[in-house]
Amino acid sequence: MGNSPKGEYMSKQINITKIMGIGMLSLFLLGCSEEKFLLTEATEGMETVMENPSGESEKNQEQALEKEDNISYENLEAENSMNHQVAVEPVMIAVHVCGAIKQPGVYFLEEGARIVDAISQAGGFSEEADQEYVNQALVLQDGMKIDIPTKEEVNNGYVGNEGNGISSVISVQGAETKENGKINLNTADEALLRTLPGIGESRAKSILAYRDTHGPFEKIEDIMKVSGIKEAAFEKIKDKIIVSK
Repeated sequence: MGNSPKGEYMSKQINITKIMGIGMLSLFLLGCSEEKFLLTEATEGMETVMENPSGESEKNQEQALEKEDNISYENLEAENSMNHQVAVEPVMIAVHVCGAIKQPGVYFLEEGARIVDAISQAGGFSEEADQEYVNQALVLQDGMKIDIPTKEEVNNGYVGNEGNGISSVISVQGAETKENGKINLNTADEALLRTLPGIGESRAKSILAYRDTHGPFEKIEDIMKVSGIKEAAFEKIKDKIIVSK
């Protein structure tokens, strides 16, 4: 039994509908795939931008490392500069050591050295030196003259005089007092003179200046020749002082 024209027409219509449906489904699926592909590309692009914004992440890292290296180098330079500043050469002074010493002469020592260091540089005391006479702990000053007396000189009333503007820095320890603890005006230093009643810093300096200019005192009354010391001041100290010739 053959198909009627109407049946054939309907069959063709169904086939066309199927074909169109399959085509539309294919297009739909293809569109979804493209959309997914585009979405994937966009996501990867965003991740790339986040990891490397504007393509400068690696460059910024390199700059940060370079900056860190520069800071380390600058810190090292500053430390080296500081060490260089600390390691400065010591200041040297010159002193003249003479008298009862093994090797008299001019010696150069570091600033802050003491008389004991100068004596050591000069070979030490000679056998005749009166070692107890000298204050070996005294700090040296540039241009000082250290005249070490002998025991005989001390017994005869040695006086450490100043000459040519160079200080003689003997500090008396044993010979400044004689006979019942009285102070010897010809050997006492400023500190010892200031222990006398009424003798302050100014008067003690005046006594030393007079002694350096005029030489040893001949008698205790000669102290009244010193500026600022009159009879009233003399009466206070006359029983506490002596002179050695």
